[in-house]
Amino acid sequence: DLELKRRNESKARFYWKQARSFYNASLTLPKESSPLTLYYCFLNATKALLESKKINYATHHGVTGYSEKNKTTLDNERIFLKKEGILPSLIKYLEYPIKENGSKKFSLMECFYNLPFIHRSFLLTYNSSKYPELFIPIFNPIIGMHLKERKVWFCAELDEYYSDAHVLNKLPTSFERDKGYSDRVVIRSKKRVKWGKTWTEKKNTFYAYNKKIRKHIFYIHGTPISWYIKRRKDNIEHYNEYPPLVLTFAAMHRLSELSRYTPDKLSKHFSGKQNWLLSEFLKSAPVQFMDEIASEITGLEFKVPKNAI
Repeated sequence: DLELKRRNESKARFYWKQARSFYNASLTLPKESSPLTLYYCFLNATKALLESKKINYATHHGVTGYSEKNKTTLDNERIFLKKEGILPSLIKYLEYPIKENGSKKFSLMECFYNLPFIHRSFLLTYNSSKYPELFIPIFNPIIGMHLKERKVWFCAELDEYYSDAHVLNKLPTSFERDKGYSDRVVIRSKKRVKWGKTWTEKKNTFYAYNKKIRKHIFYIHGTPISWYIKRRKDNIEHYNEYPPLVLTFAAMHRLSELSRYTPDKLSKHFSGKQNWLLSEFLKSAPVQFMDEIASEITGLEFKVPKNAI
């Protein structure tokens, strides 16, 4: 809010305040009702981002959903992306494509499977070879520079439990092991980008390179922040390439539809084996989503002060 005030972006600030109000309202609601206010929190926060980036957008949601078949499962809760609207504009801002015909369908289960902040909960809920682990933990992620050649590249260390050949073979094709380290396993992007001479050239080079890297690297907000690289798609059936911001928005929209129109069906979801997974999503998604949106708006990283831990 302070950043938007400093920029004199009154419209974006209005939507941000709306998001805050809906966020606070959701804190006192039961889990069967909170998806409705949380979705409007996400919707207004996304509008604040689009306004701050001067991006034109159609004012409708750009996403809808429906229940398939009679059985109440997360896989039967379908999400349908439209060609225009708030969510499609967010997708375009993040530089991801929508199908040529302007539509894409996937399930609520697929959303949850591809979200790093509840991925562990998902794997424990659906313990099956059908759902292999997607996110490989990394630490010390940096963009380094060769001092003589003046080229930059992304690199990070792998956790010792995720550093064997089996895991390395799952890396995206644009990454490889850096064999220059013998005491630890370091991965790096294969492509090195030439660093510019002027500040403007360097800044533009970094922005362009970062946009490519961020399609593979994700984080979970916390103290400390946890970083992950997403394994390559291969033939994984429910693999979804959209980033967490998009999938979190879409999932909360579908839950809000259930909360509004068929609360009895939503209650059935909570009474099944996916109760824990749904509860974890409703607990973790608001903080994660707002952290990512705030970082997009400001270009800053947010951390919890030490005396607040």
